[in-house]
Amino acid sequence: MCRRAAPRTVRRTSGCESCARKRTGCRDAGSRRQARVEQRLVDIVAVLKESILIPLAVKLSPFYSALPHLASELDRMGADGLVLFNRFYQPGIDPVTRAPVPQLRYSDASELLLRLYWIAILAGRVRPSLALSGGAHEPLDAVNALMAGADVVQLVSALLKDGPGRLTAIRDGFTRWGDEHGFASVGEMRGCVSLSNCHHPEGFERAGYVNVLQSGRFPATPWAGH
Repeated sequence: MCRRAAPRTVRRTSGCESCARKRTGCRDAGSRRQARVEQRLVDIVAVLKESILIPLAVKLSPFYSALPHLASELDRMGADGLVLFNRFYQPGIDPVTRAPVPQLRYSDASELLLRLYWIAILAGRVRPSLALSGGAHEPLDAVNALMAGADVVQLVSALLKDGPGRLTAIRDGFTRWGDEHGFASVGEMRGCVSLSNCHHPEGFERAGYVNVLQSGRFPATPWAGH
């Protein structure tokens, strides 16, 4: 009986090893595909820099597997600016017709945090100028963007919703806030809380995530206290 059971044990072990090899192979194949996508972008930038005389800005998505490495490679190829981040077209679905439904959605403040996070990480570590794109609607949004290390703040949704006059309101509010808080220039404000300059860099790292969870800093809910 023991002799008959042994082959089944061997087969199960072999099957597990086979599954493990397949999973490893899938991960390796996925990594190679991601690397090819990033390398293709780097190659395009290299060709463009050899072909044009005007500055070249590259608009990135937040979905690259190793954004700091990609930013360094684009820097090495001569990119003059990095725009964080591109907002993709996201259609809805009509469940009756089973067809995509075109939707144009304005950005909102919830999109700002991801951009602030990555600009704060990249600021001072790569040569290209950093532009924040998406989620900036208020004067304090522009303040936060520059403090994180942005060189430029792009406004689109705010102007489409409120008209060109919104630009003046944001500029005046930004200037007023800087004066009230003792900043002599935009340059003094820029990057003061980036990862390179921040007195508490753990706030941008996993330790910051753990601290937030432990502190219970969550938005208030209607049932809080009940």
